[in-house]
Amino acid sequence: MPAKTLWRHKTFPLITFRSPQEAMAAEEILKEVTLSCLVVPTPRELAEGCGLSLRVFPQDVEKCGDALAQRTIQAKFYEWNEKENKWQPFVGAIKVIE
Repeated sequence: MPAKTLWRHKTFPLITFRSPQEAMAAEEILKEVTLSCLVVPTPRELAEGCGLSLRVFPQDVEKCGDALAQRTIQAKFYEWNEKENKWQPFVGAIKVIE
């Protein structure tokens, strides 16, 4: 799916960063490895990092984690919890770099 469709999917996984520079660098890295992403404001309830996040397709989360880990980009991954109606840290096999 093209990245431009990501704006419609408000509950798709998010990747947060410590600085805008890391967010923009991560966007470029993901585009280089042909993974779709969209720069979006970080939701207030996460209230951490630089205020910019990347929204990605659920099926691409692990690939995104691998691509960012190879370039040592500091990132945290979040998924939407439908039952609790809030963001929570991703519970997948992701290497979170802090």
